[in-house]
Amino acid sequence: MSTVRDNVIQFSAPPFDPSQGFYLRPSAARLARVPLPTLRLWDKKGIVPPTVCWTGGQRTDAFGYTFEGLVYLRLIRMMRETERPFPMRKIVDTIKYLVTQFGPPGPKWVEARIVSDERDLWIQQPVVAAASRSGQMPLQVFFDQEFALFGEREDALLIPGEFMPWVEIKPALRNGMPIIRGTGIETAIIHAAFNQGLTTSALRRRYPFLTVPQINHSEGFEAFLDNPEACAA
Repeated sequence: MSTVRDNVIQFSAPPFDPSQGFYLRPSAARLARVPLPTLRLWDKKGIVPPTVCWTGGQRTDAFGYTFEGLVYLRLIRMMRETERPFPMRKIVDTIKYLVTQFGPPGPKWVEARIVSDERDLWIQQPVVAAASRSGQMPLQVFFDQEFALFGEREDALLIPGEFMPWVEIKPALRNGMPIIRGTGIETAIIHAAFNQGLTTSALRRRYPFLTVPQINHSEGFEAFLDNPEACAA
C-alpha cells in the first residue's frame, strides 16, 4: 500500500516481501531509464527514496526499490522528458493524487489520464470531457496508450511497445527482473551470453525451448537499456 507525504512518493516499506520485486539503485536506474546521478539526487531530496531493506546471508543490509517504486521512477522520468518539462513539485503532487484515487500501479490506472493545459497538470478520468480547469481544451493528454495497457500489463511503463510481445516484468518472478515473456529466463542472462561471445545458435542449443525471435528480442531489449541515449540527462 502506498503512502504519500508532501514532497515524497513513498511506497511499500519493510519487511521485505519478495513478491514486490527488489532493485538496487543501479538496476532501478537502468530499468526506469533514469541517469544514475539523477536517481541519487532524487534519493537525496527524498522524492522517491529506496525503502526496502534486504538483509543478506552475512547480515549485510542492502536498500532498494520495490516494483511499485520502479514504476514511479519511470513515470517521473517520462513527465520530465515532455516537450515542456513539469516542475518536480507538480509531478509529485500529480502522482500523489493518482495513487490516492487509483491505488498503486495496476488495472485501475486504466481509468486515469494525465492531462495539462498551459498552466496546470492534473489527473482526469477518460470519460470526463477533455476541458481544462480554465474552461479551455487541454494542450495534451499524456501517456494515454501506456495507461490503457495497465489493464493487461503492470509493466506498461517499463517495457517499450516493440518489446512487449517478448519481454515482461513480473515483480513476483526473479525478484522483478525482466524475463523473456512466458518463461523464467532473465533477459540479462541472454545479454551476458552474447557479451561472452555466444551466438544465437549456441543459445538455442542451451535453451532449446526458446525461439530465435525470443532470443533476439531479449538481446534487443537489453541493448536498448544499455543505450546511453535512453538514459540521457
